[in-house]
Amino acid sequence: MKDIFNLKVKSDLGKNLGEYGTSDEIASLVGKKLALASEHASKNWIKIALKFALWFIFLSGIFIFLRKRKITPNIRKWMLFVAVLIFGIIMGSDPSPMGTVKDAIHLFATKHVIFPLRMIALTVFLIIVFLANKYICAWGCQAGTLQDLVFRINQSKKHNT
Repeated sequence: MKDIFNLKVKSDLGKNLGEYGTSDEIASLVGKKLALASEHASKNWIKIALKFALWFIFLSGIFIFLRKRKITPNIRKWMLFVAVLIFGIIMGSDPSPMGTVKDAIHLFATKHVIFPLRMIALTVFLIIVFLANKYICAWGCQAGTLQDLVFRINQSKKHNT
């Protein structure tokens, strides 16, 4: 309540509730604050930070290998397998690039709240998409990586590039 009503000193507690806006405005402020608190409390922030750090390291390494043209078809399959194993199975599906976007849009649409950490993640994903088209879908998204791995495993030797 202190944050919602900007209460700074003890005498602020004596103010009339009407000084903070209409009942609808107050209900909206409280609803937004509760939505943010619920969003923050529902996540394992250590796991999310670890996953994003691993993503950054892994995606940077892949990017360097791709730019130097060091990825052979066999190495690509193994790297895709490692990505699926780490980011899809060991670390779990949350967070994912599309899940982050979906959750940010859903929270804004239902509660009219912008969750800053989700917006930062969305911004990073968009920057990656603009710099390296489809890169996040091919290497960072669990579903896209699995799809690419299954596709490449299923290729014949003569089409394997």
